[in-house]
Amino acid sequence: MRDHQCVAAEPAAGTAAEPTVVYTDGACLGNPGPGGWAWAVPGGARACGAEPDTTNNRMELQAVLEALRELDGRVEVVSDSTYVVKCFRDRWYEGWRRRDWRTSKKKLVANRDLWEPLIGLYESRPGEISFRWVKGHSGDEWNELVDQLAVGAATDQISRGVPAEPLPGLAADSAAEPAAGTAAEPTIVYTDGACLGNPGPGAWAWAVPGGEWACGAEPHTTNNRMELHAVLEALRELDGPVAVMSDSTYVVNCFRDRWYEGWLRRNWRNANKKPVANRDLWEPLIQLYLDRGEEISFRWVKGHSGDEWNEVVDQLAVGAATDQRSRRSR
Repeated sequence: MRDHQCVAAEPAAGTAAEPTVVYTDGACLGNPGPGGWAWAVPGGARACGAEPDTTNNRMELQAVLEALRELDGRVEVVSDSTYVVKCFRDRWYEGWRRRDWRTSKKKLVANRDLWEPLIGLYESRPGEISFRWVKGHSGDEWNELVDQLAVGAATDQISRGVPAEPLPGLAADSAAEPAAGTAAEPTIVYTDGACLGNPGPGAWAWAVPGGEWACGAEPHTTNNRMELHAVLEALRELDGPVAVMSDSTYVVNCFRDRWYEGWLRRNWRNANKKPVANRDLWEPLIQLYLDRGEEISFRWVKGHSGDEWNEVVDQLAVGAATDQRSRRSR
């Protein structure tokens, strides 16, 4: 397991305190394949980590295990994994133990190396840990965020943790500060990428509310590449202070958390010494950002949450991916 740092939320004070709610999720690109796990306390701490060759179920378990190792007191785990939640709700582990870690069909229990410490931790804290299932991709803000963190970790194969603070998108000042030293308001531009298959036919789009817009398509690409293309194309067109509105944590976190500084120090390798994916797009985008000093800021917006212009660029990108045409405003 990759090393990671994390600052946990304050432990619950006394038995009368409300439990700390923590959302967990796992992701895997291929199943098996590169994977990532993540956990987040709403308005508080979060952490994520990566594995080069794993499965989705292992990442779901790792997310819960890492969270519970960090959080003291009463904790409510919110997960979209029935694999995790049903084990504790229906006490699957009692049967596994009676059968010497075999299922009811006499097969060895998969992922015992993760289940065993997790169940042991659960039992060592009687009455403190509970589990609640949430439907994935159903509009739950925090389930969506840990999903994005896990997918981002799986994609970049990096581990990171941050202190307790509002996550991006929950407060106006959670992203990079807008341009300073100029009286002009920044031009707000919404960007988005879409991919039918990931990899597959894809497209990018950007739009200035009430102003110009553009979109373009690629016959074989990935969603992350299209997210990057959208921002790069927008910033190449727009001068002066610009606030980029994106629902991609892959884009926003790079600039908010300054991932690029580590990449540049390590000659375009990530923390795990692997080449940074999509360097051909990151390099010109980061250079453009650095060349324009304080002019460019990034703000995260939750996708499919009712934001009118986020929906507009999503529709433009999906439309261009579908019909593989590039268009722009006249």
